[in-house]
Amino acid sequence: MNQLTSAWHGRLARGCRAWAGRPCHVLGLILFWFAASAFAQPVPNITGASTDVVVVGKSTQITLMGDNIGDGKQIVIVGESGVTVDFPKPTTQPATTQPTTKPVEAVKINPKELKIIATVTADAARGPREIRVVTPNGITKPFLLYVEDFAAVAEKEPNNSISEAQMVKLPAIIVW
Repeated sequence: MNQLTSAWHGRLARGCRAWAGRPCHVLGLILFWFAASAFAQPVPNITGASTDVVVVGKSTQITLMGDNIGDGKQIVIVGESGVTVDFPKPTTQPATTQPTTKPVEAVKINPKELKIIATVTADAARGPREIRVVTPNGITKPFLLYVEDFAAVAEKEPNNSISEAQMVKLPAIIVW
């Protein structure tokens, strides 16, 4: 048993000699791993929207949904001209005649959604535009916004028979 144990320890020491002789390499790798995980930023990502169709000559409020986009400060549009995107004006509380003693709480930002207003000019070309949200942690992948002549109407279930049919004012684009 003694002979077997000492043989095993000998192999272990010989196999790890490259690392055992340089403990600073092991420590460096451990520190690098911890540093990389500590500085990892949450990546912004658009996963959907309340609508992806905007009508020529109109403004549409859109709620973008995704991960880490709530603190978006800028929208980048790629494509033909005629589409502008702004953030809604913040709503303010009416002035009170009585002084408040409570400190004003900071408005909490929902990191999973961002409201925007897309305005399309009357002469804008029809077709897709890429939009991206710029946040302090980076920029999202492109999300397609379509410029069309007709408004989008979401399909509603159930609609399997005439009695359950959804009333749609035409012309419209029906999306599901």
